[in-house]
Amino acid sequence: MTTIRFVLTIIFMFFIMFNSAVHAQWTQTNGPFGANCRAFASAADGSGGTNLFVATGAGVFRSTDNGTSWKGVNTGLTDWNVRALAATPDGNGASHVFAGTADQGVFRSTNQGTSWEAVNTGLPRLTVFSLLANDTNLFAGVYLNGVYRSTNAGTTWVAANAGMAVHNEVTALAVVDTHAFAATYGSGVFHSTNNGTSWQLVDTGMTNMNVHALAVRADAAGDTMLFAGTVGGVFRSTNFGRGWIAVNTGLTSTDVRSFAVKGSDIFAGTWGGDVFRSTNNGANWQSVSTGLPQNPIRSLTVKGTDILAGALDFGVYRSVNNGATWEGASVGIRNSYVKALAIAPNGIFAGTMYNGVFRSTDLGTNWEAMNAGLTDLHVDALAAKDTFLFAGTWGGASRSSNNGVNWVSINTGLNGSVGCFAVKDTNLFATNNGGVVLSIDNGTSWQAVNTGLTTGNIGSLVVSDTNLFAGSFGAGVFRSTNNGANWQTVNTGLTSLNVRALALVVNSSGEKNLFAATDDAGIFRFTNNGEGWQAVGSLSTFVLTFGVSDTNIFAGTLSTVYRSTNNGTSWEQEGEGLISTNVNALVAAPDGASGTILFVGTQGAGVWRRPLAELITFVSAVPNEIPGGFGLAQNFPNPFNPSTTIRFAVSTTGRVVLSVYDVLGRKLRTLVDEVLPPGRYDTVFDGNELASGVYFYRIEAGTFSQTRKFVFQK
Repeated sequence: MTTIRFVLTIIFMFFIMFNSAVHAQWTQTNGPFGANCRAFASAADGSGGTNLFVATGAGVFRSTDNGTSWKGVNTGLTDWNVRALAATPDGNGASHVFAGTADQGVFRSTNQGTSWEAVNTGLPRLTVFSLLANDTNLFAGVYLNGVYRSTNAGTTWVAANAGMAVHNEVTALAVVDTHAFAATYGSGVFHSTNNGTSWQLVDTGMTNMNVHALAVRADAAGDTMLFAGTVGGVFRSTNFGRGWIAVNTGLTSTDVRSFAVKGSDIFAGTWGGDVFRSTNNGANWQSVSTGLPQNPIRSLTVKGTDILAGALDFGVYRSVNNGATWEGASVGIRNSYVKALAIAPNGIFAGTMYNGVFRSTDLGTNWEAMNAGLTDLHVDALAAKDTFLFAGTWGGASRSSNNGVNWVSINTGLNGSVGCFAVKDTNLFATNNGGVVLSIDNGTSWQAVNTGLTTGNIGSLVVSDTNLFAGSFGAGVFRSTNNGANWQTVNTGLTSLNVRALALVVNSSGEKNLFAATDDAGIFRFTNNGEGWQAVGSLSTFVLTFGVSDTNIFAGTLSTVYRSTNNGTSWEQEGEGLISTNVNALVAAPDGASGTILFVGTQGAGVWRRPLAELITFVSAVPNEIPGGFGLAQNFPNPFNPSTTIRFAVSTTGRVVLSVYDVLGRKLRTLVDEVLPPGRYDTVFDGNELASGVYFYRIEAGTFSQTRKFVFQK
């Protein structure tokens, strides 16, 4: 009799609940480009040059070539929502760089951003809106607590806000000689002559107290001028803030958010998306915005002879001709809002909320913008069909027949935005302005296919055999068996009709499972196009999207990724290393070198990747007779480093779960979660990322359960 040895591949998940080295986790790719750029800082590099830093909603990025290219420098930065930057001399020809964040306070880097450490001793609150360096003094504007000062490079902080009756949002700081100024949102400008020990409100003549920006420059006679950018325009003071006058002639956008001074010129960035230049101390302004994306300009800086502007959603732009024209300078700065991902034969495509479509042909190592002919850069959906690539935007749909190099609008029969696509044989379906449309000619023309749809709020589409399913918010799930000609609801078993996402999974036996994520009742499964739904798992947060790789289903949520290997019966978090807010898109891409790569598109940190092979362990059947009962043997070797073999016995076909726990009972890994036939099995556990200590492994199979102890020694 011949005994056949086989391998069952099981996806496993781990979530380390204690401090130990991370072995496998998500890593950020190098794009796409563009982000919410809030502040710049220049820092001496110790060799006679300077590096340029930009603060974004996706962390800190550094440029060594005046903004031609950027690199993320975020190691140790536990809050990537960075709002302010400053640099102070380190005494050795280089600079310390400081980053103020939204929730984790101030971080310091002593090596040009290569690594960061938190420096918050003395800070009462960790929301920092502004930073300013002046010789040995470092000032921080802290939400609801005014200004704090450090004289030892951020090691400790003390309050420096006496006289600030209202400790609200300190939006900007400026210094000239012995005078310090603090701009606030709602209370105007404060002035200090003693390094912030005490402050005095200086608002005479200022008619708008919502101040976002400050700038200082000396006129031809050497006299100091102070400029304040407010929601109501620019104000100028020639007497250290004791009196102000409005200087807005020519300023057609009066919500001023940023300043930069270059020689005798002053530049103002506005919420309306324009940059204005004044050559006469604000007496007159003219727009210098050619090439800018008409997006709020949150920050401005001068680097050598260049001017750089940070846009709210579009990243960095640079002018080499004093503002006459601008061009994008965001290569390497990750986009803050990726809405869609698609896999095509020639690469991975990412659709962004504000910056159009990007392509990577090397699994995310490099990205390039692919927007020629794309008339709307707000991309919600992508799909590949035959030799075509389709993009759904706020303004309709576009198609590319040359891998995104050029696009043409395909809006005949469309009315409004396109939110998602589905491909069924030769048919292309899309959601359009809340309904469903069909094209049989690759988007050249579209026709509405909404008969039977009782809502205009369709948000997801999926194809299963001859069926097309549509998920709606408010009316549940609809099914069409005739390419959208007619629709019927299929809601039996659904306890919520607010369906946000749909996905189809085909397991190893050919069974088809349709999944629906609801906003308020968890996840439901619909088997083999049947007539009823079954609740299969509830996550603690909204599911925004699904992704499928073989029989594995992934759920992207408001904060992380979850995975199920048992048709949705249970879900485990799979987000180690992933720093983001929303996970908006999930795809799996084949990689000839290492198998399959999982990609996620996020809101806040661009595209991330993770090899599927990192999540795989193996269970092998041991050649032997069928055991008479269930059992869990002692691992060998024990103690072990770094791996050990666990053997168990299965006497009847059924679901088997084998998990590893720490001494506090917290589950660290699920090694096996699969229906197994009778037999004896081996699985190898690798504890490389664990700390030395005692752990437990437990088997559950039907009513049988058993736990054993093992020891990991490094």
